[in-house]
Amino acid sequence: MQVEIFTFCDAATRHAGKVNLIGTFDTLHFSEFPAESGPFALVSVVRFSPDDGGEHELAIEWRDADGGVIGEPEVRYTRLDPLRRRDLAQDIWSCYGKTFFAPGEFLVQLTVDGQAAASVPLFVKSRVS
Repeated sequence: MQVEIFTFCDAATRHAGKVNLIGTFDTLHFSEFPAESGPFALVSVVRFSPDDGGEHELAIEWRDADGGVIGEPEVRYTRLDPLRRRDLAQDIWSCYGKTFFAPGEFLVQLTVDGQAAASVPLFVKSRVS
């Protein structure tokens, strides 16, 4: 199993077996706090080997700068199809109206079958006028 893509972006779509990313980023700026974000997405593309058949659990978990878990993990399942040789899990995790109470650093962790597979930081900063 290999994580090929794990990133934040302004928007993403899936079409004809392709994932289309628009505006990847790692930082959000706000004028005041608490602040609510506009919509954005987190995209994961995980490639499994042909021997990894069956169902797999993918989950994302938000963490604060101290490593504390924020909220409940979001969980999805993918089933690999050996007849079609479906070995790629392409997921778009939509994020709507996330509230940030102060500037800081966050980490989103991707787990596959309960094991940490990738992580990506998100920096939340004050916008300087």
